Amino acid sequence: LLAILPERFRVIVHAYVCMNSHYHLILQTPDANLSRAMHWFNVSYSAWYNRRHHRNGPLFQGRFKSILIESVAWAYDLSIYLHLNPLRIKALGLSKRDRKGARLGQGQAPSDEVLQGRLNRLRSYRWSSYPAYAGLGKVPDWLEVDTILEMAHKRPSRRVGCYRKDVRTRLVEGADPDRLDAIRDRVAIGSGRNAFVLATERIA
Repeated sequence: LLAILPERFRVIVHAYVCMNSHYHLILQTPDANLSRAMHWFNVSYSAWYNRRHHRNGPLFQGRFKSILIESVAWAYDLSIYLHLNPLRIKALGLSKRDRKGARLGQGQAPSDEVLQGRLNRLRSYRWSSYPAYAGLGKVPDWLEVDTILEMAHKRPSRRVGCYRKDVRTRLVEGADPDRLDAIRDRVAIGSGRNAFVLATERIA
């Protein structure tokens, strides 16, 4: 369905992560048709899921949430936060709900063993655009990675390596998750044709 969005709605997909309970997308909508595109996306997935699991009724918690991102630099940081979502689980000591867990940006630096476990999960997680950003797999035709990767380094040959280094830095030194968690429930209307949008939806 993500692969169909650009062709059907002229939506530009910059990054994505699909979790068990929710998903995040970084998109651009030159035609200002985000609501129409997301409605189609959610309804299509819900219909497929209900057929597959022999269930009825809504799947998602109402309308998706969207946050306007005017700056490419901000989109760069947000893409890293998005790609690190699969690591924020109790088993890796990064659970959002476990106050004792060493959340990203808090607590002591992880041991080499813990860090390697986090990196292994990040690299092997199938439902994320991180492998495409990190040079670990082919970039699909429908995914635009160059715009955000340009913020990693001026030289194209160094962008992927620098992006991977920035992600590793977040895992070692941390980044304040509350800055991004605090805006989860905001809804913004885009002001520019070239602005990015973070779209989020949670399963009911």
